Amino acid sequence: MESETLQQMPQEAQIHFTNEHRLEILSGDKEKVVGKVHSIRRRSTTKAGLARVAIVTDINIEVESFWGDYALEAHEELIIEDSAVIYYQGQSNENDRESTIVAQATAEGLDINATGDKKSDNFTALLPPGEYDATSLSIGWVFANRYLSRGVTEATLKILDLNDFKIKKTAVTQLDSAELEVQGQRLDCLRLAMKSKRKRTEQWFAQDDSGIWLIKEQGEDSDGKYALRPTSTVNTEN
Repeated sequence: MESETLQQMPQEAQIHFTNEHRLEILSGDKEKVVGKVHSIRRRSTTKAGLARVAIVTDINIEVESFWGDYALEAHEELIIEDSAVIYYQGQSNENDRESTIVAQATAEGLDINATGDKKSDNFTALLPPGEYDATSLSIGWVFANRYLSRGVTEATLKILDLNDFKIKKTAVTQLDSAELEVQGQRLDCLRLAMKSKRKRTEQWFAQDDSGIWLIKEQGEDSDGKYALRPTSTVNTEN
C-alpha cells in the first residue's frame, strides 16, 4: 500500500516505528466476515520536536443479502501531530457512489472540503480550534495521552466522526487491561468502552514501542452488531 502521505513528510526529523496490521470486519450475531482492513501507521518526531503519527488505511466491504447487496471501497490518510489532526484525506466508493473529503489544519481551524456524486456529499466547513477533542481514528491516542496520563479514567469527549464529519458526544470509560495474541505475538491492550447517542462499542488498543493503535473492536450501531478482529500485525523499528 503506497502513500504520498507516508512517503512525503518533509517536516519529519526522525521516523521511529512503522506498524502494519490487517483486520477482518464481521457482522451480526454469527460474526460473518464481510470485509477487511489494511492499515499502515508511522510514528515520528518533527524537526520542531512534536510527536507525529501518520495512518493510511484501506477498507473493503462486500455484503450480499436477500434485501440487497452492499459494497464499499475506501482509502484514508490521517496525520496527527501533538494529538491534533493536521491532515486528513478520505476517498470512498460506496455502492458505485464516489466521494472525497479533504481536511487541512489552518490557523483558523480544521478546513474541510467534501465532493461527491450526490448533492449531500458536497460541503465545506471550518472547525475552530477546541471544537472537538479527538477523531474516531485518534481517540485511543488522545485518551491515553490527555486523560489516562493524568489519572482520569472516565470522560465525555466531543468526537469528530471521520465517516460523516459530525461531532458526537461520546462517553469513554477505561476497562481492565487485557492481553491479545495475534499470530503468536502477545499484545498488551488498553480497553475502552464508548457510548454515544446511536452507537455502543468496546475498542482494544495495542500498546507497545510503536505507540497506541486499534487492534480489536466489538459494538452495535443502527445497522446491528459488528466487530473487528486482527489477523496479522508487524512492527518495524527504524
